Amino acid sequence: MSFELKGTLTDSTGNALSNYTIKAFDKDLPIDLLGDDPLGSAVTLDDGTFKITFSKEDFKKPGEWWDSVK
Repeated sequence: MSFELKGTLTDSTGNALSNYTIKAFDKDLPIDLLGDDPLGSAVTLDDGTFKITFSKEDFKKPGEWWDSVK
């Protein structure tokens, strides 16, 4: 199973911002002693759009295991 995070980066007047790096992280709650886990990154296109694709496996830290919720 894969997931997509898509969006458009604009300034306060609605103008597209290109060539910016967008980074996605997950947060382990309630206590996160090791910091945020990176899920991926993308650079915005000329129209300000970006897409980051990641999978369920990207949510796991090394040595971590869990079953999916059905």
